[in-house]
Amino acid sequence: MINPPFHASSHRRVVEREDLSAPLRPAIGRLSKVLQTAEVETDRPTPRVKDSDSSAYSSALSFSPPDPYDGKPNQRAFDEWVLEVKNWVSLEKLSRKEVMHHFPRLVTGEAKRCFQKYVLPTLRSRKWKTKEVFELLQEHCLPYDQRVRFYEQLKLAKQGNRRVIVYAEEVKFLAKHLPHVSKKFLALVFWAGLNPRIRNMLIMKGIEPGRVDPETLVQRALKRDGTSLDGVRFW
Repeated sequence: MINPPFHASSHRRVVEREDLSAPLRPAIGRLSKVLQTAEVETDRPTPRVKDSDSSAYSSALSFSPPDPYDGKPNQRAFDEWVLEVKNWVSLEKLSRKEVMHHFPRLVTGEAKRCFQKYVLPTLRSRKWKTKEVFELLQEHCLPYDQRVRFYEQLKLAKQGNRRVIVYAEEVKFLAKHLPHVSKKFLALVFWAGLNPRIRNMLIMKGIEPGRVDPETLVQRALKRDGTSLDGVRFW
């Protein structure tokens, strides 16, 4: 098997391997919880907003913000937080400027220190987008060798006794953070790790890599296991 190229982003921290056998938690925004914000000391003073402006922003909110991201190097927790923030911003219909105003309430710990160091000083001179802040936190809060570890875990992924949907979600999670991995390679990895019983059933139907596209392959495997995602693209 030819291994596709990948690039690891530069960083300084290394953490223990995540437990990918743990069940995936539904990425549903915890919008009803009250945010408890911890102030983080910093050498650089935080720009202050006039009380009238702050009150106007707060009174305009209909939903409580999601729990803040603490900057701990847990990719699953970070991904879930990013989705919750996106959902919250969409529900509130916040502008780019309003999102940046509220962002200090969405982070704490190492994530807040990173935001205060790299984003706050340039808010007046640069129009930061939410996506750019997410990418900044990904680079500075998650381990530098994470892509290397994810790539190794992807090559060794196996379904075992799990349902196909759980195995497919693991492959999808690992692939999400390996942008240079092609769908054809993912299809080969997914196929190689399938339970032999499922794989043999697909072969009898003429479903295998090279004969169908990667999306069809995973969809048909899911159906063999009693799961249907018709109309929804998995990869």
